[in-house]
Amino acid sequence: MASEVNGSQVCERSELSPQWWGNHYLDGFDHFVKRELKIPHFQRYMDDLALFCDSAAQLVEAREVAAQWLWQKRRLRLKKPRAAPRPTKLPCTYLGYRVARTGPRPTREVFRRMQRRVSDAVLRGSTERIERSVASYRGIVTFGGLPATEPDEP
Repeated sequence: MASEVNGSQVCERSELSPQWWGNHYLDGFDHFVKRELKIPHFQRYMDDLALFCDSAAQLVEAREVAAQWLWQKRRLRLKKPRAAPRPTKLPCTYLGYRVARTGPRPTREVFRRMQRRVSDAVLRGSTERIERSVASYRGIVTFGGLPATEPDEP
C-alpha cells in the first residue's frame, strides 16, 4: 500500500522497513567482508549470507573473523558457527531453496508450509487468503524453475 503525501507516493512503513533496516544494520558488515576479508564473492539477503572463494582455509578464517566482527559491532551470532566450507559442485540449502548447479528448487519444508497455509485458508473460508496463498506458491515454484503442479520429490 502506498500513501500520498504532498502529491508524492510514499511506501507504508510496514512494506519495506524490515528490509531497509536489515540492510542498513548490516551495511558495515558488507563493507568489512569485501574490504577487510577480501572475499571475492559474497551474497547476503537480510541476515542470511554466503561467502565464496577458492580456498577452504580462507573461508574458515573469514568465518572466525566475521563472527568476531558481528559480535563486537552488532551483538549478533552466527547461526551455524562451525559450518564447514563446501564445494559449490554440491547442492546446499539457502533462503528456502535447494541450490545446485542445475538451478534452485524449493525445499520440502517450503512445500509443507505452503500446504499448511492453503489448508488453513480453506478451513477459515477466506477466498482472498486462498488466492494469496496460491499466488505465493506459484511464485515460489516458478522461481525454482518447476512447473506449478510438480511436487518436490527426491
